[in-house]
Amino acid sequence: MRPVRSCGTEYKSGLKCTDTDLGQHFYFPGTTTGKRYSASTSVDTETDSCEGEFILNEYYYVGDTRYITQYRCPNGCEDGACKSGL
Repeated sequence: MRPVRSCGTEYKSGLKCTDTDLGQHFYFPGTTTGKRYSASTSVDTETDSCEGEFILNEYYYVGDTRYITQYRCPNGCEDGACKSGL
């Protein structure tokens, strides 16, 4: 099992937010759980996903704010991660 990045202080379940792929790692699928931004009151989950054949929607946190980056995978995108090309 890979470690999970956590950030900030506590919400109901103990952590303010988590990211299972430890940030912006395009070759590992991940799921973020927490608030969308620090002033938000609701907690939700976003999972890295492919948009078409080559675009990866990568969710990650900086501090306690969630961001999304769209990254073009050189070898294609599958199951929420870039293909390695090997």
